[in-house]
Amino acid sequence: MDFGIPDLPFNVADGRYQVTALVAEGGTARVFVAYDNQTRAWRALKMLLPEYAQRPDLRRRLITEATAMQRLDHMHITKVFEAIEDDTNVYLVMEYAERGSIGDWIRANGALPAPAAAEIAVQVCRAVAHAHDCGIVHRDIKPHNVLVDGRGLCSVADFGIAQVTWEERQTRTGAALGTLGYIAPEQLDSAKHVDARADVYSIGATLYMFLAGAPPRDLFMHNASSDLFAGLPEPLLDLIVRTTRHFRGDRLQSVHHLLEELLEAQGELPPLDPGFALLAPPKAPPVPKGLKGITPNRLGSAFSSKSDSQPPTFNLDGNPRTVKPKERET
Repeated sequence: MDFGIPDLPFNVADGRYQVTALVAEGGTARVFVAYDNQTRAWRALKMLLPEYAQRPDLRRRLITEATAMQRLDHMHITKVFEAIEDDTNVYLVMEYAERGSIGDWIRANGALPAPAAAEIAVQVCRAVAHAHDCGIVHRDIKPHNVLVDGRGLCSVADFGIAQVTWEERQTRTGAALGTLGYIAPEQLDSAKHVDARADVYSIGATLYMFLAGAPPRDLFMHNASSDLFAGLPEPLLDLIVRTTRHFRGDRLQSVHHLLEELLEAQGELPPLDPGFALLAPPKAPPVPKGLKGITPNRLGSAFSSKSDSQPPTFNLDGNPRTVKPKERET
């Protein structure tokens, strides 16, 4: 069986979606950019890798992601429009994050400035708090699951292994799901019985990655004086330590509580440098065949590929402010 990338472009849902480019590839799925001929807008389309597409458990997991995210309506949660299943695969149609992920930015640029890290963490907390209120524990929060759209608004994506409390739990006993370094110690033993405090841990580990520019490793084994935390700003260091303690009863007990303390910590940080640009200006994806004469704006996308387009905005809870990208050195 050929497990390679399908020949591009290809169509999904009887030609409604024209898939034009590969955006990302994970352990079980690929994400493409696709043009929706019905709504005339760009979408992200997630599909299982061919070697996993015939596994009923992974199909169910992707459908669970769609069900969970369709029930979540929040500005900081990546919108899922529909799930499509056919004989060969399952496809998840989502908002397209033109600017990529925070993980991509850190890999290319290094650690985030503390004020930017705090602002992004606030948006993540708002998203996860909403999910918890709806009975969903994410269980895989990490920088690569924090996406940025054309406006500079951050959103949490990939609820593929979310614990949906209104459904029968499908995770088998003893299965550790998630990403090492970001998951809580109890999730290493079993993902079946974790609660919202596992996401508290993951947000703390994600904030560490924002500030250190390096993946977290066993944060629960270190205290505030550890060399691992050298150079991190005190207000945020304190939160990282208190969210990543080994025993969940010793951590901050809810994301709502974490959000309150994070907002207080922001007041102790310097303002964000007005010259800071979160991500490079987005580029238009390949235009489907037959639509060459239509500009990205006419296609209904949220961005422009023109050099004189508006600079990116860094949005905190619906209050955008413009930050101009630094000029390239010549």
